[in-house]
Amino acid sequence: MAFLKPEDYFVLVLTIGATLGVGLYQSFKGGKRRTTAEYLVGSRNMSALPVAISLMVSYESGIMMLGVPSEVYIYGMQWFLSNLGHFFADLINLHIFVPPLKKLEITSIYEVSKTTCN
Repeated sequence: MAFLKPEDYFVLVLTIGATLGVGLYQSFKGGKRRTTAEYLVGSRNMSALPVAISLMVSYESGIMMLGVPSEVYIYGMQWFLSNLGHFFADLINLHIFVPPLKKLEITSIYEVSKTTCN
């Protein structure tokens, strides 16, 4: 059974410490969030870069990073064609669905029925 070397433990502790440090710093520096909307959507005044990074990180998981090579090995170019289809679907969503949902000022797609029925 292989164990980690001291250098590995150092990198692990450094990574966890940096992550914890950033979280604690932002929690003390950022002040208190008063509403759920302020917490979830940043009072709707965030720039595009943090939103894009958040969406990318939530879309690409560790399981996906481990599974994609085997999918490509087994199914070949089908993976590329699937990504091409996702690209065009994202463009359609961006131009057709996002603008009306943005005007509703909701934090989740599940709030649409509540907003439109009242």
